[in-house]
Amino acid sequence: MRHLLLLIVVLLAGCAATRSFEKTPEQMMATLSTKAPTSSSVSQLSFKKISSFPFRSANWSSADWEILDENAQVYEVDGFKGYVLTYELPAVGRERIFGFTSLPTTSHIKTCGVFNPAFKAFDAEFKELAVFNDFPMNPQRGIFEGRFPLPLQAKYLIIHTTREKLQKSGTYVHRSNEGGMWFSSTVANPILPEGAFRISLE
Repeated sequence: MRHLLLLIVVLLAGCAATRSFEKTPEQMMATLSTKAPTSSSVSQLSFKKISSFPFRSANWSSADWEILDENAQVYEVDGFKGYVLTYELPAVGRERIFGFTSLPTTSHIKTCGVFNPAFKAFDAEFKELAVFNDFPMNPQRGIFEGRFPLPLQAKYLIIHTTREKLQKSGTYVHRSNEGGMWFSSTVANPILPEGAFRISLE
């Protein structure tokens, strides 16, 4: 009987997870609208420390992605409230290059959407040093990716998005092989308030 109850609990948890994995962009925005900001200033945010250098997400497995969803911190950046990823960067005495790939996650398969990121770098006193926000979508893969040099004094990095980015629609060319023949089709790829990242610091 005990094992049966445990099985039921596991199945119910799986069903709940499945439903959350099928959120539409509208449902994501509705959830975000109910969230209160985690902090009122950058200094009050919780930062994930990147302790090794160079650093690179282990592989392409979703278990190694940096997930940005309704469980993330919420912060208002330039007048827009959204989910954020935050990092404390190692000091290495030379220029560091931050790289990223913004990917559709398993929770976005239904919508085929992606997160269009922007980045802000801060020094040890949380003074803003630089902004990086112009990354074109890869039209063949439906993702955003890029690399940029961080200021030498940069100690903290925030990943966020903007109201303007969320209002832009996107498409990408999906290629499939059927019977040895390649076919291409243009697929809608909405910009989402949630996403997942593979990152590197070199």
